Amino acid sequence: PFRRILVATDFSVQAQHAADHAAGIAVQHDAELLLVHCLSIPSPHVSPSYQASAALFAEQSEHLLAAARDKLQTERERLGHCELVRQHLVHAAPTDGILDLADLQRATLLVLGTHGRRGISRFLLGSVALRVAQRAHADVLVARGKSPKSYKRILVPVDFTPRSEEAIDRARRLAGADAEISLLHCWELGSQTMNWEADGK
Repeated sequence: PFRRILVATDFSVQAQHAADHAAGIAVQHDAELLLVHCLSIPSPHVSPSYQASAALFAEQSEHLLAAARDKLQTERERLGHCELVRQHLVHAAPTDGILDLADLQRATLLVLGTHGRRGISRFLLGSVALRVAQRAHADVLVARGKSPKSYKRILVPVDFTPRSEEAIDRARRLAGADAEISLLHCWELGSQTMNWEADGK
């Protein structure tokens, strides 16, 4: 089972949906939930002689940190139905901060939201979710939309490799008691015609 689940938040609606997905899985598996927000504050490029500018930068940075802590605590309280919640404020760019904390805490599942991009923009490497999915050592769930009470229908594409077997195993872990798991294998016959073979279930 998933024992330690990390969910990243930027406090957007999509991130709240992702947190709900993560919390539901955490309750199902009696897992610990790590709620993380990454805040990257650049170092000030000011001359030491401009003490007023440096002081203003420090004040603004502390304001940003305080606001992030408050929002993180509010989100933690919103997930009160999930008992094992720990919050982390990481001083790093989102991708690196998420991956470093996941490795440090030995998270077994990472959950991130998507900002609903459509078309080709979904495949741009600028997406934090995509970069995390490419580089993470743990499983990654990219959540879209509101969390269901349980996952009732799960589609698993397979190519008959050991990785496919692992994917099926993860699907079983996420599936509810009465869930349906469908396996899909695609092959190309050199024709534009799409052929289907199903077992009828």
